[in-house]
Amino acid sequence: MKFVKWIVVPIVLLIVLGFGIYQFGLNFAIEKVSKELESSGKMDEVREMVKNDPELEKLIKEVETTPEFQQMFANQSGQSAAGDNNAKVPEMDNLPFDTKEEAIEEVVDRIGMPKLYDMYDRVQAGTASKEEIIAEVSNEFSQDEMTALKIIAYQELYGSQQN
Repeated sequence: MKFVKWIVVPIVLLIVLGFGIYQFGLNFAIEKVSKELESSGKMDEVREMVKNDPELEKLIKEVETTPEFQQMFANQSGQSAAGDNNAKVPEMDNLPFDTKEEAIEEVVDRIGMPKLYDMYDRVQAGTASKEEIIAEVSNEFSQDEMTALKIIAYQELYGSQQN
């Protein structure tokens, strides 16, 4: 019995410790990447890339026609601009996630970092089109989840530019 106790307890502790490190590491990485994008000016490059690519701009701008976005924009126009993209928007309560951190965590959990890197490499090498990548991602998420992802992408790309 002592033998089992000496094996099971460390294994359970390692599993709990590993899960904690994974969650902390993921949140740390999300925050670090977000800050790096903003401080280095790379977010401006992403905005320009989206503006220069009609297909990507159309995909992101589709969010403007969703009822969730219409409600959000109507409420935000009556409020002062706080500039906090991480603030929870009440109208998005019916969507699966409403902050970029939640969205990134869900994408990483569903798709996985290796597959995300593979998608990036394929696009950079020209072996996959943006449409193929969007279709792959769309297959992993429901319509509500895709709407939430589009709203969060829209907020990140255009949120700081709105009055």
